[in-house]
Amino acid sequence: MKKADYRDLYFLLPLAAAVLVAFLRFPLLQVDDNLSVIRHIAETGRWPEVTGARFAGVGLRQAGHAMLHHTLAAGIWRALEVAGASLRTTARGAQALSAAWALGTAALIWCLLNRLGLERAPRRLALFSLGTFAGWIWTGAAVGNDMALAFWSTVALAAGTAVISSPPPLRWKPVLFLCLGVGLAAASKDLSLLILPGALAAVLARKIFYRESLARLAAKALAVAAAWGLLTSVNAYRHWQGTGTLFHYQDLRISQGLDVSLPVPRVREKSFFSFRFDRLLRRPYALKEKERVFLSPEDYLAGDDYASDWDYNPDSVWTDLYATWWSLPDHIPQKPDPAAARLLYIAALPVSLLGLLGAVLALAHLGRPLYWPTVCWALGAVALLLGVSYLVEVPFSHARLFSFAVGSGVVFLALGFRTLLRWKPALEPWLWVYLSALTAVFWYLLLAGPFYSFWPVWPRLTPA
Repeated sequence: MKKADYRDLYFLLPLAAAVLVAFLRFPLLQVDDNLSVIRHIAETGRWPEVTGARFAGVGLRQAGHAMLHHTLAAGIWRALEVAGASLRTTARGAQALSAAWALGTAALIWCLLNRLGLERAPRRLALFSLGTFAGWIWTGAAVGNDMALAFWSTVALAAGTAVISSPPPLRWKPVLFLCLGVGLAAASKDLSLLILPGALAAVLARKIFYRESLARLAAKALAVAAAWGLLTSVNAYRHWQGTGTLFHYQDLRISQGLDVSLPVPRVREKSFFSFRFDRLLRRPYALKEKERVFLSPEDYLAGDDYASDWDYNPDSVWTDLYATWWSLPDHIPQKPDPAAARLLYIAALPVSLLGLLGAVLALAHLGRPLYWPTVCWALGAVALLLGVSYLVEVPFSHARLFSFAVGSGVVFLALGFRTLLRWKPALEPWLWVYLSALTAVFWYLLLAGPFYSFWPVWPRLTPA
């Protein structure tokens, strides 16, 4: 591997600035009720019951998750509390941990691109593009464990790439880093199961490419599986203690006090063979009636919010994913700027198609070992897409669920840029012009308002 070019990091500055502005520009964002879980750990010194026992009047829907991120955030909360900080300041401290995970993930993606040996121009174009991923950026500024999973998943992806590309015989050092990434991903979120097959493939595929001893490779693969299993078992044991099963699905209606005996109506299945771009551009921001089953009491007391009912239940998987990947959060009190959102949807279409081209090119490179982990991580995202679309009552393919595979997405984008530049090198300045325009459109959306004060946060931290 060539020596890493640290000047590449300058091209991540727009991303760092966007995460910082999103952190300051929005009210206190959270994904579901993760903040209440963090507060429970900080104030009681123990993890909540997986069944979602109520705390401070709020049912803890996220109590069944693996607790690494929540525990670390609770440590920050408690430290600030001991230092005399207000409730709002401690919450902002917990929120800052998500931003740290996001920026760390970006740095790891830079390491991954260098490990893959990609040329300077496509590498820098791909890193610069990361600063326009609106949905990923606001997730990085929200209280939730998605970015913790993204960070440790990207550690595992970089380590897996080192494992499969190292000259024979395979040494233990990259394998131990792979164990670290896979294990701590398992301690962050149950979706870590989706990266385990790729991690094992990175080790065992060396039998095909390097003719190494299967027995020795199996021992190293077993160590990877053991790291994942050991840290997964912590949360499985919590579920066993609370419910008598190794896995417990918390029905959202329980924490809302609703009748769970009634059947949940099946939302129409989504299509994998359509992309409703026309409907996306007409995406409404109409005031919707609150569905109490999906909202915590904090949300319910916060007043009206603006969002599109169609955003979360469209009839096209790809439209749903595109809409949430290239948009800022809707769950804020005032109406977002629909013109700014619509402009970003249009501007982001070429770079999205280029990423799909890169995915096809990566599949074409599977005859060589280097891109195996990248493709396997992307296949994990596809498996998740199929699962959330067909195996749950309410199909939900929000982009934040796929944050663990963002490293693969940026690699695919770099491959797309490399293909264009090899075909016609004179395109490079025009690509920079396009990405600069895309960045300007994204910042127009980011700064279009509405704005909120940093301290009087929304939604409220405690019920009125």
